[in-house]
Amino acid sequence: MIFGVDKSTLTHWKRLGADAAYLSRNKWDLKRLILWWSENIYQGSTPDEAETLAAAKNRYWTAKALREEMKAKVEAGELAPISEFIDAEVNRLLVMKAAMMGQGDRLSPILEHQDHDTIARILNDDNWMMLDNYSKTGKFIHDIHE
Repeated sequence: MIFGVDKSTLTHWKRLGADAAYLSRNKWDLKRLILWWSENIYQGSTPDEAETLAAAKNRYWTAKALREEMKAKVEAGELAPISEFIDAEVNRLLVMKAAMMGQGDRLSPILEHQDHDTIARILNDDNWMMLDNYSKTGKFIHDIHE
């Protein structure tokens, strides 16, 4: 076996049309066989080949081009790994949770001895401030409010 081509491969290629390169038993015109191979197997023109070298190369170069395009978009700040996005969002939620959980300690001295309307206004203002801050801050939050 040479180059991974054995007798059964040659027999198969002969059935596919490489018979012009066949001279006699175990004898092939190598130049004609390579020419036939380059036109039929390498280029992928045989219908019954599951995957040809040309198809594999095409898939490889398409994937490589996509990776390079994505890398350029990451460098330009247009794309980010999903894990980076998830980490940033978890951090935003933790900051929001801390602000909400600290509201009692933060506002209780201010709310003491206030009437109902004043307490409602202070709580609404504080909630609005937390929500406004949440909607404007974060690595993946862009200036949509301008």
